[in-house]
Amino acid sequence: MNDDEIMEPLKKQALDNNIIAVGYYQDYFRMLFTKEPIRTVSDFQGQKIRVMGSPVSS
Repeated sequence: MNDDEIMEPLKKQALDNNIIAVGYYQDYFRMLFTKEPIRTVSDFQGQKIRVMGSPVSS
């Protein structure tokens, strides 16, 4: 996240989508396993996703 070569294109992409990056937050990895590939946000349509019920991970 401290590498401008990586972060600058991400910030530009966000700005191109009317999102202003004011900071960064690194979270833990979450795995997603599906029978169908997820390549775009619209691929989540109709998917049921179970998450752990915990105030720490909410």
